[in-house]
Amino acid sequence: MTTLIKHKHHDLIVAWARGAQIQVGAQYKDGTKSVWQDIQITPMWNKNTEYRIKPEREYPKSGLSDLELKNLYCAGYGYDLRRIADAAIKQYLIDTECYDVRKT
Repeated sequence: MTTLIKHKHHDLIVAWARGAQIQVGAQYKDGTKSVWQDIQITPMWNKNTEYRIKPEREYPKSGLSDLELKNLYCAGYGYDLRRIADAAIKQYLIDTECYDVRKT
């Protein structure tokens, strides 16, 4: 009886066939990895090459609590959702020190 061996990239091949975006990661001659790159054509599925499913982009979450958002709503922002969103973005930037809002 013949035993079938699953291809090294079997799960990725199935995911690709179902529409997942696949990325390839190459290694430099010194052994360090380069960045992951999207594959625009049919992957070669080389056993010596690393592949992965492209990770979904992560978006920042508001640092404002539900109570703080409710207070913004009740403090006159009302149905002006843009002002509430702007306040949440401003608080995120302050919390992460990505941007000094005091300079604007």
